[in-house]
Amino acid sequence: MQIRKGRGAFGSNQVLLRHFDGELVNHENEFFFYLSDYETSIAKPFFKKSPSDEGDNPIYTINEREPEAGYLVDTVENMQCMYKEIKPVEIVREKGFFYHPNLPDWRESTPTDVINKWFQEHCLDRHVVMMDGDADKMFVDSWFEGDLDDCSPWNPTPPDEDAILLAIYDTEDGPCAWFGVPIPF
Repeated sequence: MQIRKGRGAFGSNQVLLRHFDGELVNHENEFFFYLSDYETSIAKPFFKKSPSDEGDNPIYTINEREPEAGYLVDTVENMQCMYKEIKPVEIVREKGFFYHPNLPDWRESTPTDVINKWFQEHCLDRHVVMMDGDADKMFVDSWFEGDLDDCSPWNPTPPDEDAILLAIYDTEDGPCAWFGVPIPF
């Protein structure tokens, strides 16, 4: 139905396809095969809609956002973020830890590609700062010796002046901070 160049995960294309049940589905970072005329003739009866049912120049949306017309849509230089822009908030730390209220509640089992996609959709570059390489050595040593359970004295160094602190949390390798640096348009 529509290809949006370079707007998908990892810079892939977004491919909007009408599935056999009539639902319009966004596919990203995937590979597709062309069907022969014979294969197409076998598949067509299973589809509720045909391309001719779409009209002359239909406008398609993704989750009722980003309306676009046309079959092949070039990358838009000044494309706005797909979702709500993330803004800095007042940082209130509990035992030194912090979680931005707009950051999803990810678990250790959350796949990296899900996390990366969220950052991409919010027009942010993710930067990780480990306390071990950023804080005072004596403080780090005390932390790893088990003498401390509060990392409040550590103020993670932002990677950029525009960086937004998104989280400070504990890992097997000690506390770490996540920053989001807005991607300029």
